Amino acid sequence: MPSEKKVARAATDPALLKELFSRIGALRSADRILEASTRASVEVGEHGYLHFLTGRAHLDKGDLAPACEHLEISLKLSPGFHWAAYELARALAQTDRVAAAGAQLRSFLAAHEQQLNQTQLKICETIADRLFNEASRADAMPVYQRLGALGATRYLTLLRAFEGWLDSGHAVEAQRLLEKLGDPPDAWGHLALARYHASVDDGASVQVHAVRACELAPEHPMVALAALQQLKRAGAAQALPALFAGWQARLPAVDLALLRLVAARTLGGGGAASDIALALQSPLASKWPFIEHLYSVAETLSDVERESCFGLLQARFPADPDLLMCLANVEVAQRRFESGKSLCEAGLDVSEHEAHRLAFRFKLFEVECFCSRLDQARLLLQALPATALEPAQLTAVARYHAEVGDWPQALAVLAGLLDSAAVAAPDLADLIVRAARRTGGQRPLLEKLASRGGGLSASLQSLSAALFEDWLMVCDQPEACAELADRLAIPGASLLEFKLASREAAVRAALTGRLRRADRPRRAVFFCADKAYVMPAAVSLSSLLEKNALLQDADFHIVMDDPLVADVAPLLDKLGAHYGVRIFCKPTSELVPQAERLTAAYGVFTGGHQLAVAAYYRIYMARALAESGRYEQLLYIDSDTVAAEGFEELFALGATDHRALLMARLEIDRQEVRAAILAHGLPAGRYFNSGVLLFPRVGPELVETLKRVEQVAEERHQDLFFQDQCALNIGFAGAFEPLPERFNFFAGPRDAEKLAGAPAADVCLMHVLDRPKPWDSAYPRDTFIQRRWLHAARTLQRVLGTDGMRRLTDFTFV
Repeated sequence: MPSEKKVARAATDPALLKELFSRIGALRSADRILEASTRASVEVGEHGYLHFLTGRAHLDKGDLAPACEHLEISLKLSPGFHWAAYELARALAQTDRVAAAGAQLRSFLAAHEQQLNQTQLKICETIADRLFNEASRADAMPVYQRLGALGATRYLTLLRAFEGWLDSGHAVEAQRLLEKLGDPPDAWGHLALARYHASVDDGASVQVHAVRACELAPEHPMVALAALQQLKRAGAAQALPALFAGWQARLPAVDLALLRLVAARTLGGGGAASDIALALQSPLASKWPFIEHLYSVAETLSDVERESCFGLLQARFPADPDLLMCLANVEVAQRRFESGKSLCEAGLDVSEHEAHRLAFRFKLFEVECFCSRLDQARLLLQALPATALEPAQLTAVARYHAEVGDWPQALAVLAGLLDSAAVAAPDLADLIVRAARRTGGQRPLLEKLASRGGGLSASLQSLSAALFEDWLMVCDQPEACAELADRLAIPGASLLEFKLASREAAVRAALTGRLRRADRPRRAVFFCADKAYVMPAAVSLSSLLEKNALLQDADFHIVMDDPLVADVAPLLDKLGAHYGVRIFCKPTSELVPQAERLTAAYGVFTGGHQLAVAAYYRIYMARALAESGRYEQLLYIDSDTVAAEGFEELFALGATDHRALLMARLEIDRQEVRAAILAHGLPAGRYFNSGVLLFPRVGPELVETLKRVEQVAEERHQDLFFQDQCALNIGFAGAFEPLPERFNFFAGPRDAEKLAGAPAADVCLMHVLDRPKPWDSAYPRDTFIQRRWLHAARTLQRVLGTDGMRRLTDFTFV
């Protein structure tokens, strides 16, 4: 026990004060600490550390109220003393003030830097668990994250730290815990890993862990629902039939009905009113699966079914704004405007949040517009806060102003949408052009677009070209017109040239040579794909655009079977907008009038493999592009390719022989190739592969040569060993020049080591020959070739999103 004399001296001597606190803290008995700290406080006065010692002693004795009081005073007197926060967290947890305990624990962990010992970790984890279970998951997750950094090894702590990083969108931080987590022992761990792999676009791993979670908890409906949602997001529909077969015998009927409804868009079924009624009885039922389902099936419901569904949902989720908005949207989309209006008014009555109220008021505005009650619409619009409206809502406002003839106001609203993805819609671009024409406002919009300094999306490039064409007809300042053409890289086009021809000589002279690509060849790059190859074609095109910026001034085309166009075109528009290029879909019905005349069987024994008829499309498309007169160079690329940096250098090569109409890589010298050369009377060693075809100059001679190739393909197909490739070799014999191997680097399933060892500059484009392909299940696992293809596929998925990529993969795998 320190003497009274030493205590008195310590009041003015910091070194002695530190020694005093150390001596008091070293006392073994809580009672002795209380006695010593009380005596010291008389001489020393109020001090944060003395209150800390006193509070900790009371805590050790189980006197929780005075413990909390002294520790709170300690923190006020010594705000940076984080151990007081630690002890206060312990005390508050024992008084069942869990949320307050969590706040103090977070404060302690934020300030503490050293690794915690096992006792301290156990106390912290106990408080964190109570916070997670009794208070707030969101408040608990940062605690687990910090404990993971301070030495925690407990599986539950690491798992929740991992989930916390996922919740906050920090996949890199989550990745650092993967090794510590290892192979999870329970379903929840596998579900967390499925979430992580979904965040990094690894759909295959999502499926592995979601299925494993269901195997570990086969009778747990919540696990089944979580796994199903992860598989849907990852586009792994192929795993669902087997899972449903297992759930059929293990899960309650109401939970099984809910799962069927969630999977209805993927597997079909589960949409009848009786199914919805059963699913609504599940304890796991939330409004969102039903809202999503209703949006997807609304157009197919009869009046009786619709009324039944509406009644069931409103009974289960009464006075719910989100559900009422869904029902209102369904009614308005089906042009049942008065019913939609009633639902909006009901939504206004029950909505407590201003965001909900704004949405309902705007929907009422739209209903009045649809019903041509424009005066009522005006009153509703005046009450709406314009700054709070989203781009889609502002689009509707602009349409209203156009409807009532207030074109200046319509243009003012539309000008604010130039930074929005909404401009990608062709009908909105048309509205912008019409509003600018009515008001003479083309130039301000063009100036606004030009002020971005380049890098416009494909939709904004098209809009700027349209605005420029209109402005060209009224512009009386030739130099200003030419200057904007330069800044916006306005493309030369037939309609623009037609309009330019009607202008004064001064305008024509100012724009001569100023339109985009006037100093470089106009190029088209094209792919051809059937149902199975449309996804690989998009992957190849994405890799080309990602790695070769200089090609982004070309036009890109994908030829595909007619039924694919409606689904694929919007995805290609999104890809084009991301890279700022134009991508066009060409339906085969416009290109190949008699596809049945083309044979798909190889002229050699292949074990059942045959060529897709789509392979011939490259011949017909090359001729169509050459005949269009829009391009000076053409480039065809196979769908089973992945481009790398440097591929754009291909255009800089140029043919050394002025007679060459085609450049392509020579085939590998093997028996089948030699047989084809002999059978077709071709020069030895001059048989080329058709995976990459560069047509360095376009003109009548190329068109005539392609016509001969088409004739060979249609009339001599029984003689062709390699179908379209043989036809091309026959037609271009004597007009062909070899292309360096790096622009068509062959990578068959057995070439992984060769590819891995090749310098990057030698592999500008990887061409995955033969079967299987890297996306086929039978392809050798985790090879260098497959990893490279998957990397390109994931790049595309990041652009299109999981849903967009799933729509492409469904064509290939389903």
